[in-house]
Amino acid sequence: MRRGCALAVVASALPSVLPAEAAHAEPPPTAAAQEPADSSAWIPVPPEELEATDRLEDRDPAPGLGARVDSHGGAMELRRLWLRVSPSPADAEIAWLARPAGGSWSTVRLQHSGRPVVLAAGAVVVRRPPVLLGEALGLVRPLRAVLMPRLEAPEFEPPRGPTSLVIRGAAASVEAASIAGWGAVGRGDAGEALAAGGLAVGHGGARLALAGGRGAGGTRAASIAGRMGGDGGEIRAEALLSPTRGPAILAGASRRAPPFEVSARWRRRSGEARPVAAELAVEGVSGGVRTRFSWRPWSARATEDDGRAELETALRRAGMGLLRVRIGARGGGAAERYVIGDAVVARERGRSFTVIASRRESRRAEGRSAGSALGGRLDLSARGRAGASLLLQASRAGGGAPAWEAALAPSGEDALTARGRSGVVVAGRAWLKVGPLRLEGLLSDAKTSAGDSPPRGTLRLEWRGGD
Repeated sequence: MRRGCALAVVASALPSVLPAEAAHAEPPPTAAAQEPADSSAWIPVPPEELEATDRLEDRDPAPGLGARVDSHGGAMELRRLWLRVSPSPADAEIAWLARPAGGSWSTVRLQHSGRPVVLAAGAVVVRRPPVLLGEALGLVRPLRAVLMPRLEAPEFEPPRGPTSLVIRGAAASVEAASIAGWGAVGRGDAGEALAAGGLAVGHGGARLALAGGRGAGGTRAASIAGRMGGDGGEIRAEALLSPTRGPAILAGASRRAPPFEVSARWRRRSGEARPVAAELAVEGVSGGVRTRFSWRPWSARATEDDGRAELETALRRAGMGLLRVRIGARGGGAAERYVIGDAVVARERGRSFTVIASRRESRRAEGRSAGSALGGRLDLSARGRAGASLLLQASRAGGGAPAWEAALAPSGEDALTARGRSGVVVAGRAWLKVGPLRLEGLLSDAKTSAGDSPPRGTLRLEWRGGD
C-alpha cells in the first residue's frame, strides 16, 4: 500500500429519512467521477432491509489525516477526526466521532495485511457477526429479511456515524490456516456489560463455528453454526440457545449452475408474533441482462406480515446505457405494491443523464393511497480530474403513502429514501482534483408541503502525499 496523507472535511447532506449499511469497501473518490452503475448493481434496498444503517453515513477513510464537519442551516459542527497510516504490511487507524447528544467515541484499530490479525480498542463496531447471535446480543439490527448464516470471523472498525452500534472496549480476531477466532468485550451505550466471542474450524468444504456472549439487557446466548458444500452449492445452518429468549434456528442453501443461482433461507425466532420466516431467490445472468426473483411467503389473514415478492431486472448493452426496474408486492395489514426504475437515456464521453421514477400503492382498511416520484440525475466527469452529479426529484405522497426516492449518500453509495411528504428535492455532488489535493462537496435542499428545510451540506478535502 502507498503511504499517503489526507485531510477531509465532511458534513451530512441528506434528508433525515435517509437510511444511514450496507456500504462495502471504500468507494471510488466520488460517484460523480464514475460511469453509471454496472448492470450487476441492483437498485438499493429500503431502510428496513439494511442490517447496518450507518454504512451510508460515511465511507472508509483513505490513508492519512482526516476530519468531518457537519453543516445544517448554516451551522458548522466538527463531527469526525481520523488518522490512518498503511506502512506495509500493517494498517493503523485512530478515529474520533462526536455524538449529537453530547460526548464522543474514540477508536484505535490495527490490522495486518491479508487480515490474519485485527486489534481494535475504544468504540468498536462489530460488522457481520453470526446472524442470530449478533441480533440476540444487540450487535446488529434484527431484520424481518432472512439472511444466510455466517461462519466467518466478524470485522471490527470505528463507527461511521451516530447510529452505529458500538462496544466501548476491545476486540480482536486472528486467522491461521483453517482456524479463526475472535472476541469483543466492553460496555454498551447504556453502560451495560457486553461480551462476545467465537471459534471456527474448517476442512475442505466443511466448516464448524461456535460463538457466544452476553449482550444488551443481560441477554446471554450461544450459537453453533455449520457449513457443507463447495463452489457449486452449499448448505449452512445456525442454532441459537438462550435462557432468556428461547431457541432460534436459521438455515440456508444455495446452488449455482450458470447462468442460474438459486438460494433458499428459513428462520425461526422465539417470542415474535410471526416467529417463522422463509425466503426463496432465483437469479439469472445472460449477456447484459441480469434478473432476480425473490419471494417471502405471507398469509392473507395476517394483520401484520413480512411477506414479499419482487422481480428485478438490470439491462446493459454496448451503446444502449443502463435500465434497472424493480416490481414488488408486500402482504399483511399494510399491503402494498410498488415499482421503481431508472434508465440512462443519454450518454456521451464524460457525461450521462438518468431518468428516475417510482410508484408505491398502499392498501389499508381505510382505503387505498399512492405515492410517486419522478426525477433525473446528471453526471459529469473530466478525465478523472473533476466531476459532478445533480439530482432533481419531485414526489407526491397521497393519503400518507410515502414515495421512494433516490438519494446521494455521503459515503458515495446509492441509497433509497422513503419520503412521506409531497415536494421537490435537489441534491448535488461535485469534486475537483489538483495534483495531490482533492476537494469534494455535497449539498441537499429538501422542499416539502410543510415548508423548506434548512440545506445540509458536505465538504471533503483530501491530501495524499503518495499521489
